[in-house]
Amino acid sequence: MLKKIWIREKTLPVLVPIHNLQEAIAWISSVHMEEGSVLTKIRLDGVDLSFGDERIEKGILLSEQSVLSLQIDSPQELSVKTLDVIQNLSAGIQDQIKTVSEIGKVPRSKKDFFDQILLIAEDIQLTLHMITHVQGLVVYTEAETRPVSGVCEPLVRVRERLLYAHKKTDAKECMILLLHRLVPLLATLQNESKNLQIQIFSALVGNAHSLPIGF
Repeated sequence: MLKKIWIREKTLPVLVPIHNLQEAIAWISSVHMEEGSVLTKIRLDGVDLSFGDERIEKGILLSEQSVLSLQIDSPQELSVKTLDVIQNLSAGIQDQIKTVSEIGKVPRSKKDFFDQILLIAEDIQLTLHMITHVQGLVVYTEAETRPVSGVCEPLVRVRERLLYAHKKTDAKECMILLLHRLVPLLATLQNESKNLQIQIFSALVGNAHSLPIGF
């Protein structure tokens, strides 16, 4: 039976009979995880296991010699990571807009131009999904999300208009939307998401035990 688990490089004695990995995860989830926290990494005997690994469901047998390490992220930590994704997506879309601008200057590149417009629309949708995700996480903190959330509705409208312009193959309208509507929104989103990160980081520093520690 398993005797101890490593969480954040700290050893946690196992006080109940645990025979396999599934039992270990269930015990940790029910006893040692705060509301909103998520198990984000599993390492057994030096090998990282993916969450889709069928061996977890079947229950890998554990012994006294088993070395089980878990990474548990709090809502604050997950919020910070999600905001990083939002900022990277915003920067990536702005790079795509530069690419589209260059493609638009090249004769006979119409198909490439409108293919890029669809890719931008997809990334806008992914950004909106990430914003919704971070809203669900930040409810566990005292951080203010309205400046970030406020970008959602304008982003939705720009995306809808961009897809409509794409449908009409109106390259001029696409560029107007990208340069005059989308770019300013992305700049606002990057700035406000950084401000939100600062708020969350301040809360994390105030609770040093919650800071993420790799293993």
